[in-house]
Amino acid sequence: MAQKGLCWKEDEMGELVHTGISSPDISVIRSLAMKHLPGSYDTMDVAFFAEGSFNKLYCVSSPHLPQDYLIRVALPVDPFFNRESEVATLAYIRKYTSIPVPKVLAFCSSSESELGFEWILMEKIGGVPLSDIWDEMPVEAKESLPTEICGYLKSHQDLQFIKIGSLYFSLVRERVGTRDFGGTLQAIPTNTTLDCGINTDFVIGRAVSLWFFRDKRLSLSADHGPFPSSYQFMMAKTQM
Repeated sequence: MAQKGLCWKEDEMGELVHTGISSPDISVIRSLAMKHLPGSYDTMDVAFFAEGSFNKLYCVSSPHLPQDYLIRVALPVDPFFNRESEVATLAYIRKYTSIPVPKVLAFCSSSESELGFEWILMEKIGGVPLSDIWDEMPVEAKESLPTEICGYLKSHQDLQFIKIGSLYFSLVRERVGTRDFGGTLQAIPTNTTLDCGINTDFVIGRAVSLWFFRDKRLSLSADHGPFPSSYQFMMAKTQM
């Protein structure tokens, strides 16, 4: 599978890093936002917000919008699967936990789009970096913060699955390599979340992981899962 427009090279430390590609067209981002956001607007501001290893974020704002939004423009590191899994995972976390994650309004999991990239349009959740306010925080707030974070981690831990892979919407189950392991799985824990299957909203499909798509690994004939156990998962990684 081609990583359209993306190349990898060694840096001065011998580590593989991707080479950047052209920035998206701001006018197209504005057009997408106006198309998918509720209401009708004559003007809409689009400004660069932040970037990560494989993505750039642009803030979308307007006096007529109830809040700001973000468009996340992504490099095609694992085409289709990365974006589909990311959006499904956000929806799953919103449905089954109290962790504040953004609501996705629209997305495209193909770089063969008018923007030329995969993208996600989502709510912009308010907040500031903890490092910016830590010194001014009351002692009580500093003491309660670890408890709140532990609560989020616990809600993640409670979401257990019977396969190792990535979450997807059931609508794309035929494309993401779901597998029925039959009687090969161990006993299912009583607290396992079972909203993953043919007749549910989500499925567990092939794993989206840097280990599988870094450099030319995406083009290798390899098992991407899902896997019935940690042993099979680690064996697949060692065979890359």
